[in-house]
Amino acid sequence: SYLKDYPQTTIQWSGALAGFDFGTESPTAIFASLQQEKHMQCWPKEKLPQAFHFGSHRRIPDGICLAQIGWIISGNRWLPQINRGQHGFDPAHPDMHGILIAAGRKIVPQKLGVIENIEIYPLLCALLTIRCEKSDAHKVLLKIISNPLPEKM
Repeated sequence: SYLKDYPQTTIQWSGALAGFDFGTESPTAIFASLQQEKHMQCWPKEKLPQAFHFGSHRRIPDGICLAQIGWIISGNRWLPQINRGQHGFDPAHPDMHGILIAAGRKIVPQKLGVIENIEIYPLLCALLTIRCEKSDAHKVLLKIISNPLPEKM
């Protein structure tokens, strides 16, 4: 309903995180309208928080909105608004933290603190002995491998 005055704006994806393409319409006016909803935060693609790790990717729409936990963003008012579980909420919120259990011949048993999901990628690459593509990961999980592989393979 916040976008009813902006017919060229389309929702690319919705849920806990929603992406919008503005077409030829004014981003300033659209964000002013979206900011009326108190249960979500919105950013232009260029100003997404760094913690989301995708602000500059070519597939990210013009604007992104993040719903508060327990809310969803939808362009279809007739869909059931009950959220029985969904990913995409703010990963910094403690309710969104998960558990990682790793075991195997190369894994050194130890307890770690909170990690980001993006840290799993370089761990899997190292365990599979394949070269990682560039990512925002800091490779903190590589310390759980008994014989880590060299940085460049």
